[in-house]
Amino acid sequence: KAAYWGERPKSLCHHADDNADSSLPIVYTAMHGVGAPYTARSFQAFKLKPFFSVAEQNDPDPSFPTVAYPNPEEGKGALELSFSKASSVKSPLVLANDPDADRLAVAELQEGGKWKIFSGNEIGMLLAHWLYRKAVEKGKSPSKLAIVASTVSSKMTRALALKEGMRFEETLTGFKWICNKKFDLQQEGYEVILAFEESIGFCCGDLVNDKDGVCAAAVFAEMSVQLYKAGMTVSKHLDFLYESYGHFISRQGYVLVPNPKLTVEIFDKIRNDRHYPTSVGPYKISQVS
Repeated sequence: KAAYWGERPKSLCHHADDNADSSLPIVYTAMHGVGAPYTARSFQAFKLKPFFSVAEQNDPDPSFPTVAYPNPEEGKGALELSFSKASSVKSPLVLANDPDADRLAVAELQEGGKWKIFSGNEIGMLLAHWLYRKAVEKGKSPSKLAIVASTVSSKMTRALALKEGMRFEETLTGFKWICNKKFDLQQEGYEVILAFEESIGFCCGDLVNDKDGVCAAAVFAEMSVQLYKAGMTVSKHLDFLYESYGHFISRQGYVLVPNPKLTVEIFDKIRNDRHYPTSVGPYKISQVS
């Protein structure tokens, strides 16, 4: 515990004075889970001002009475109360943990009044670029920095790593594989600034080898404070990153199949026939993974 709360700010908090002085209001929801007291302490460790909590979802409740699915990845349906709270306190930014607080979702109010819910890939790129910049500002060599991502995650962080001279490693899906690779890189002398997967799981820094929504929330909040201080929104900064490292598109989703036999047939066809499409419109498909 002492290492977590003591060492995290030392290695990941870079603008404590600005955090303390910021007037940026941030809304947070624990999604009926355990995250609220720990994310509050994480904010405190970064000298961030307290967030505005969604009271109806602040305490653990296994019946999850206010949402159909207690998963911030579900998007708008899971975040309606957060948006309502943000409107009441005039906040442009919502942070959400899932019930066990190991994942982080983010949404930002747009100029037209609609909310943009960032994908896990977008959050991953924003965090990766921020952590890269902070490491370099501390005098660290990009050649000794690394990023790890699962194979189903966006390749935008790979583009960042290649352009800036960092190492990038790709693994099978799941933090068992991701953090095993992270550990291997640490043994080789690399500092892994971010390990992530597109399903809003992020591991910032070297202290903990697992996804951690509590720490990621504070890191993202500090980054947002700096962006808003400079007159920039998170969305506009993401556009800047697209212009700098290339435009990447991703879409996550799932299909409910009530018939187990049909599920088996579908996966047998995928694994054995391998008759994948070769193009999408005018674009050739280079890889299916």
